[in-house]
Amino acid sequence: MRKRWPIIVIAAIIAAGALFSRLAAWSADRQMRDALLLQARLVAQAVIIEQVKTLNGSDVDLASPDYLRLKEQLALIRLVNPKCRFLYLAGRRNDGSIFFFVDSEPANSKDYSPPGQIYNEAAEEFRRSFDTGRAIVVGPTTDRWGKWVSALVPITNPSTGAVLAVLGMDIEVGDWQYDLAIRAAMRFILVASVLLFAFLFFKAHRDNRKIQNRDAALRKSESQYQQLFQSMAQGVVYQSADGQIVNANPAAGKILGLSLAQMQGKTSLEPNWLSVHENGTPFPGHEHPSMQSLRTGQPVTGCVMGVFHPQLQETRWILIDAVPEFLAGETKPYRVYTTFTDITERKRAEAEREKLQAQLIQAQKMESIGRLAGGVAHDFNNLLTGINGYTELLLSGLSEGDPMYADLMEIKGAANRAAVLTSQLLAFSRKQLIAPKVIDLNNLLAGATNLLKRLIGEDVEWAFHPGEKLGLIKVDPHQIEQMLINLAVNARDAMPEGGKLTITTSNIRIDDEFIQRNPGATPGSYVVLAVSDNGCGIAPEVKEHLFEPFYTTKEKGKGTGLGLSMVYGIVKQNGGFIEVQSEVGAGSTFRIYLPQVFGKAEAVGKLKPDGLPTGTEAILLVEDEDMMRHLARKLLERQGYRVFAVEHSEKAISMIKDPDFTFDLLLTDIVMPNLSGRQLYEGMRALRPDLRVLYISGYTEDSLAPQGVLNEGTNFIKKPFSIESLAHKVREVLDNKPEKD
Repeated sequence: MRKRWPIIVIAAIIAAGALFSRLAAWSADRQMRDALLLQARLVAQAVIIEQVKTLNGSDVDLASPDYLRLKEQLALIRLVNPKCRFLYLAGRRNDGSIFFFVDSEPANSKDYSPPGQIYNEAAEEFRRSFDTGRAIVVGPTTDRWGKWVSALVPITNPSTGAVLAVLGMDIEVGDWQYDLAIRAAMRFILVASVLLFAFLFFKAHRDNRKIQNRDAALRKSESQYQQLFQSMAQGVVYQSADGQIVNANPAAGKILGLSLAQMQGKTSLEPNWLSVHENGTPFPGHEHPSMQSLRTGQPVTGCVMGVFHPQLQETRWILIDAVPEFLAGETKPYRVYTTFTDITERKRAEAEREKLQAQLIQAQKMESIGRLAGGVAHDFNNLLTGINGYTELLLSGLSEGDPMYADLMEIKGAANRAAVLTSQLLAFSRKQLIAPKVIDLNNLLAGATNLLKRLIGEDVEWAFHPGEKLGLIKVDPHQIEQMLINLAVNARDAMPEGGKLTITTSNIRIDDEFIQRNPGATPGSYVVLAVSDNGCGIAPEVKEHLFEPFYTTKEKGKGTGLGLSMVYGIVKQNGGFIEVQSEVGAGSTFRIYLPQVFGKAEAVGKLKPDGLPTGTEAILLVEDEDMMRHLARKLLERQGYRVFAVEHSEKAISMIKDPDFTFDLLLTDIVMPNLSGRQLYEGMRALRPDLRVLYISGYTEDSLAPQGVLNEGTNFIKKPFSIESLAHKVREVLDNKPEKD
C-alpha cells in the first residue's frame, strides 16, 4: 500500500490538474466570447442604419456611396483589430438563404465576397440571430475559408424592429485556441507554481508579460472603439441598472444641449428634462424608453419625444431606441444604452407639407365652387335680361303717376340687385368678361376718393398714401372700383364705433424667398394695393373661409357673403394674388399683388351722349334663347332698326348665302349649340369681309376671350343689359369701322 501512494498522489495531481485545466479553459472561453461580443456590438452601434437600408445585396451596390462608406468603415475597424480576420454584414433573402451585403476584404483579395454572394455554409445560429434578434457567439464552425469563432450581432430597423442585417466578426480558430490556451494556462500555472516551486517562476513571469502585452493591445483596441463612440453622429447614452446616466457621447450633448457633467448621475425620472409627447402632453419619466427597457428587459424602438434644448430655448424632436444589456446568465439587465437622432427638421418639413396640402385642398374647393357659381350666374343672367328688358318696356309706356309705375320700379330695383349678385358670382368664378387697360393705380384711387369717403361715413378717418414712381398695371378699371368698394365696406363694418381706413400703394419685386412663404405667388414685379383698418380683426376660424361665396359673419339681411369672394375672383382673373394679415382686436390688412406692366397709361372711361340713339340699319339677330331673342328684337325695332331674328347658327348661314339678303350688323350670342357665335362670325366674314359683329353673353367663353380677357377691338355687351346699354352699344358698333384681323 505504501509503495502505491506516490502513484495515487501523482494520479490525483494529474486528475486535479486536468480538471482545473478544463475549468480554467471554460472560464477563459466565456470571458473571450463576452469580449468578442462586446467588440462586435460596438461595431454594430457604429453602423449607420440608413446606409444599410439602401443596400439590396446585388452588383448595383458596388456603385452605391453608402456601400463604399460601409466597406471602408469595416476595413478600417478590421485593420485596428489584428485578431479579427473577417468583418462583414450579411442579409437573409425570402427563401431563407444567407448572403453578403458588404465585407472588409478588398476587391482584389481571394477572400473577397461581392454583394449578394450566398453563404451556403452559414451556421444554423446565423438564421436564429435573424429570427430572434439576439446577439450570439458561435463556433468553432467551418466554411470554404477556414475554421472560425464568430460573433453575430443583429442590426434592427428602429421603426419596425425588424432585423435588417447581421454583423459578423470572425476570429480564426487557431488564434482563438491559442489565446484560450494562454488564459487557461495562466490559471493553471499560478496554482502549479505553488506546487512546482521556483523553477516555474520565470516561465510564469514570461507568460504574464505576454498577457500584459495582449491586455495593452486590448486597451488600445478599446481606446480606438472609444474614439469611434465619441465620433458617432447619433446620440448615445449609457445608464446603469438603477437608471442613472454613466456615460454619453458628444453627439448626445449637442442634441440635448447639455454637458456630460450635467447628465451624469441623473435619471430619466428627473422633472427638469421637460419632455413632451408629439401631441404636446408631458412625457413622464417612467415611460422613457430606457426605463421601460430596464423594467421589461426588452428593446424599445421608434419612440418620438420632444425635449427642451436649454441653449436654443426651443423644443427639439428626437427618435429614440433603447436596448438592454445582460451579464452572462443574468435575467435582469445590468445597464441599457439609448441611441437617438434629432428629427426636428424632418418634423418641420412634415408640418410644412401638411400646410401645403391644406392649401391645395382649399384651392381645389374654391375652384369647384367657382365653376358652380359661374354656371348658375350664366343661366340667371338670361332671366334677368328678360325681366329688366320687359320691365323697361312697360315703364316707357307709363307716366310716373300711374299706379303700375311704382310696382314696376320695385321689380326693376329687385332685378338690378339680382344683377349685382350675379356679377359678384361671375367675378368670383373668374368668368366675368373684362376689358383691361393699362392704368396708373394712384390716379384711379385719387379719382375714387369721394366715392369711398361717402361709403365709409364721417366717423371713419380716411388716409391715402400713394407710392412714388408706382408701376403700371393692366386691369379692368371697373373691377378695381368694385374691389375697392367691397374692401372699404368690409373695413367700415369692422369699425362700428369709428376708426381709420388706410390705403397705400407700392412696388415690390417678388423672389424665391417670398414664394416659399406664399405658395400662391409667382416671381416678378408687382404693384401692391394695401387696404388696412384698425377694427375688430378676423378670428382664425373665420379666416379659413374668408373668400368662400355666401360665407358671412354679418347678421341676416346685412350681407350676401359675396363681397370678398368677388375680390378674390377679380385678383385671380388679373393674374395676381391676395394676402391677409389680421388678429382679433388688432385690425386687418388686405394686400393685393397685381403684375406690373410697361407701357403708357390709358384714359379711363368716356361719356355717353344724352338720349337713346336710333337707326334704320338692318340687323341679323342670332340667339337660341326664345325670351332673349324676342326681347332684343322688340327693343331694336322700337329704336327704328330692321331686325331679322333666327334661333340658331345654321339658319343664319343659309340666309347670308342668299345674294339678295343684306344686313349691316351681326348681333349674336356667344354660347349656342353646334356653332358658337365666334365661329358663326368667322364663317360669315369669309363671304362678307366688311361685316360688323356685336357679341352677347353672360360669362366668359374661351372662343371669344381666353381667361375672360377681351381681345382689343372686340365688340361685346354683357347680360343682363338695359334698353339704354343695348341702344348705345349697337349704335357705337355701326358707326365704327368693321373689325380687322
